[in-house]
Amino acid sequence: MTNGYLETVSRETRDRLECYVAILERWNAKVNLIGRSTVADIRDRHIEDSLQLMPYFPEKTARLVDVGTGAGFPGLVLAACGWTDCHLVEIDQKKVGFLRIASGSCHIPAVVHDKRIQDVKLDNVRYITARAYASLADILATTAHLAGPQTTYVLPKGRGVDEEIAEARRKWDFVCEKRPSRSPDSWVLLISNVEEKKP
Repeated sequence: MTNGYLETVSRETRDRLECYVAILERWNAKVNLIGRSTVADIRDRHIEDSLQLMPYFPEKTARLVDVGTGAGFPGLVLAACGWTDCHLVEIDQKKVGFLRIASGSCHIPAVVHDKRIQDVKLDNVRYITARAYASLADILATTAHLAGPQTTYVLPKGRGVDEEIAEARRKWDFVCEKRPSRSPDSWVLLISNVEEKKP
């Protein structure tokens, strides 16, 4: 593994992550889980990029929902690092198959929901995250039924982040903190106190 956040995790956690990477590499040869150009750099481009979010989820036992998790970033990585109530939402059945095999084979406790996020029913959601899933406005619209006063969104975003925030504010009121990401021209949004504007 590369130097970085991985240096802060236990040997047992690193072993789980190495198991996960090995299965991901095998599956990606047949199923498009991550971009082919990033396969050679999985640890830095995907694992480390997910691990940088750890400080934004301080309550490891709180319920965390990863929307459109795809290959498991960041939700399955966080589960491997000790977050104990991770829910991964993915509708693509091939990706669902991968997530279930990777979590089972690598002893990573996570619940995989093979349905649209709009059809997921969960109470007491503390954190919602999504990486390369949808615009901020769409994320808020499709997860509003899961969010409560206690919910914080932790969302990695790229260059168009300011436009996404402006678009979302047309329909939603929310508190937004914008933190720099380790990835170039990228940010992590912390969104809380979300309320739909009255017509």
